Amino acid sequence: MNTHPISTGFHSNLIAVDFDPFAEGELLLTVPATPSQTEIWLSVQMGDAANCAYNLSQSFRLTGALDRLALESALQQLVHRHESLRTTFSSNGESLCIVAELPIDIPTIDLTALSPPERELQLAQIVKQDLDRPFKIEQGPLFRAQIIKLAAQEHLLLLNAHHIICDGWSSFGW
Repeated sequence: MNTHPISTGFHSNLIAVDFDPFAEGELLLTVPATPSQTEIWLSVQMGDAANCAYNLSQSFRLTGALDRLALESALQQLVHRHESLRTTFSSNGESLCIVAELPIDIPTIDLTALSPPERELQLAQIVKQDLDRPFKIEQGPLFRAQIIKLAAQEHLLLLNAHHIICDGWSSFGW
């Protein structure tokens, strides 16, 4: 990835940002990180365990026929509507880099072939693996979703966002 000077619009000087605005789409804007975000960014630099401590996960059990395309569209609209879900951070943690568009990948894991005990064990492992997977603060995305198919009429929607872009007041009150 190339380092490009990007003006924040709030400072007269330019800062070096390890972010290629054309790699993942057009850069919409950059803004200074808040003191709380800077503190989290510094903590994340300590390693994957510290990074994962800031994962905010929520799961939703969905019963009935699942219209996957409608769910994917709704989640994509959510990302489009909220700049924080399209945000990454500069390599020095001082600036937020917000892209204009961010297509999200929503994988589906099918557990329907497993017995109920095996399914629950596998589901617990998937949830734990997602919680233990660090976000790449400078590359993003800092939000992810996945669908776990448990039965023909039962799915689990797993959402995970990094606390640097999502707090207790705003997270998952959807």
